[in-house]
Amino acid sequence: MTNTVGTLLRHAELEEIVRLLFESYSVRCVTIEPIAASTATYPVTCLIIDWLQCTSRERQQILRWEHSTSRMVVDLSGMMARSPSRRIFKPPFAWRAVVEAVLFQTAGAGHGHMMNYG
Repeated sequence: MTNTVGTLLRHAELEEIVRLLFESYSVRCVTIEPIAASTATYPVTCLIIDWLQCTSRERQQILRWEHSTSRMVVDLSGMMARSPSRRIFKPPFAWRAVVEAVLFQTAGAGHGHMMNYG
């Protein structure tokens, strides 16, 4: 079974790094823009975002999505406020920690556990 992770990163290189990292774990990465329509089309197990690069509207959509789905949000900028449903990575971070957090979530065991790296 292939899990799907949504990404909103604003940099093609970063999107490609994330896609390649998860490819070998049978995790499909899809760019979600706009968020509401994309997450309905592709039910995602979590979102990987760059909070610093998100617009105000995207931030509101992310928060609504997080609240309505109770799914994990992974912020690679380290700028999102801490919350039990979030994994915050402040650069520089180890990509291995990002992969482990997402795989833990896609396995269904990650809900409600807070880990902050950075």
